[in-house]
Amino acid sequence: MGKKSGVGGRGTPVQGLTPAARRRLDNSEKVYVGIDMHKKTLQVAAMDGNGERILETKLENKKHAIRALFSRFPNHAEYVIESSSVWYSRFRYMVDELGMDVVLSDPNYNKLVAMSKKKTDKNDAWTLADFLRCDYIVECYVPGTDVVEMRRMHRHRHKVVNIRTLFKNSINGIMLQDAIEIEGAKWTKGFIQRLQMIGDYRIDNYLGIIRTLDGVVGDLSAKMYARNAASEDAMRLKSIPGVGDVTAFTMVAELGRIDRFKSSSSVVAFAGLAPSVRNSADIVHHGHITKKGSRHLRWVAVEAVHAHIRYAPESNISEFYRRLAKKRGSQKATIAAAAKLIRVAYWLLKEQRDYLPHHCQNPKPRDRT
Repeated sequence: MGKKSGVGGRGTPVQGLTPAARRRLDNSEKVYVGIDMHKKTLQVAAMDGNGERILETKLENKKHAIRALFSRFPNHAEYVIESSSVWYSRFRYMVDELGMDVVLSDPNYNKLVAMSKKKTDKNDAWTLADFLRCDYIVECYVPGTDVVEMRRMHRHRHKVVNIRTLFKNSINGIMLQDAIEIEGAKWTKGFIQRLQMIGDYRIDNYLGIIRTLDGVVGDLSAKMYARNAASEDAMRLKSIPGVGDVTAFTMVAELGRIDRFKSSSSVVAFAGLAPSVRNSADIVHHGHITKKGSRHLRWVAVEAVHAHIRYAPESNISEFYRRLAKKRGSQKATIAAAAKLIRVAYWLLKEQRDYLPHHCQNPKPRDRT
C-alpha cells in the first residue's frame, strides 16, 4: 500500500530522525518498523532486512506527531503494532489517511514480547520489528467500521444494563434492611408504584436513575432491532429458538466475517468455550474452558441456551443438555450446550440457511472407515 504525502516540509525537524538515519532509511531495500503503542506515547524501532538497527525514537501518541515522523519513511516500509485498548483509532489513521502498510499483532500468540525477562518499551518495539522482518507475526482480525460500530453499540447497551441492575439491587438491599415486602413480580408497573408509595428518598432517587437508564436502553434496543431487520445474518440467527434480537445482534457483531473462521471449532475457541488441553508424554488432560476470546459472544451463547431449552425442549441441543446434565451436572452441561449452539450458528451463517430443529450442524458426513 503506497503512503500518502505527509504534512510538514523536508526541513521540519523530527525527533529521532537524524540525517544519518534518514539516509539509511532511504538506502535500505526493506524497512521493518515495530511500534509499541501506549495511551500517551509511541516507542518506534526500525531495522533493515538484515536486522541492522536504523532508528529508535519515542514520540507523542498524537496524529500530528505520527504524521510528522512517518511521512518521512520510504513507501516500502512495513509496520507492526500490537493490539491494545488504544490501537483502533491510530490504526485507522495510519492505514486510511497516511496509507501505511500496517500489521496488527495478536499478543496472545506473539508471547515473546510479554514473556521477556527484560521487558521495556524499547525492547518490545525492537522485538516486534524483528518478528515482522522474520515473518513471525500472527495477525489479528481487523473488523470494518460497520462491525466496529455494532460492537460499540451492543457493548454500550450491556454496560448500561449492568449499571441499571446495580441500582435495582440497591433498592432490593434497602427493602431487605428495612423489612419491606411487596407481593407480586418485581419491577412491574405495580411493583414500582408501590415502591414510590414508601416515601424513602433513597428509593425515589434510584427509581429516577432507573427511569433514565430505561430510556437509554430502549433507544439502543430500537437501533439494534432496526439493524437486525436489515441483516440477513441476524434474521437467520433469530430462527434459532431462544435467540432474540439482542443475542443475534451481538453474535453478528462479535463474529464479523464468518469466512475468517476455518471451522465451527474455531468459533467455539473464539468464544472461549473450548476446553483447555495439557499434554505431557502420553497423558492428555482436558481442563476448564479457556475463556479466551470474546466474552460477549460467550455470555449471549450461555444466555441463549437457557431460553432455547425452554422454547425447544425436543431439539438436539436440548436433548444433548439433558443427557449431559445427568452425567456431569447442569453447569457443565450448559457450557457444552452453549458451545453446540455456537456451532449451529456458525453453520447457519456458513450455509446461508435458517435453523432446522433436527438438522445436523455439520453438512459433511462423518468418515467411519
